[in-house]
Amino acid sequence: MQLRPLMTLGTISYSVYLIPPINQDLIKMAGFSGVEYILLLVPLPIACAHLTYRYIERPAIAYSKIGNTGQKRSQGSEVPGALPANKDGGVTTLKAEQEKV
Repeated sequence: MQLRPLMTLGTISYSVYLIPPINQDLIKMAGFSGVEYILLLVPLPIACAHLTYRYIERPAIAYSKIGNTGQKRSQGSEVPGALPANKDGGVTTLKAEQEKV
């Protein structure tokens, strides 16, 4: 038995949670009511949530992981106010940095 549709729905669940109020307003503004409103109420938010996940959430997650993959940052790309990296690539602790001073 394939559970792929449920797994996909679980993956996009945060977007599914956020999108329906926006879609409800848009459906009402478009003039849909009655049966049409009910028929659009489920598939439209899921489709919008899938697009939101694919084009907003997934790229944002990937962007947030830059530098956590072991890749070396280029010289001069340090974040202002951040603690410097050790020679082995780890981050210096605040306590170790204070002991240097």
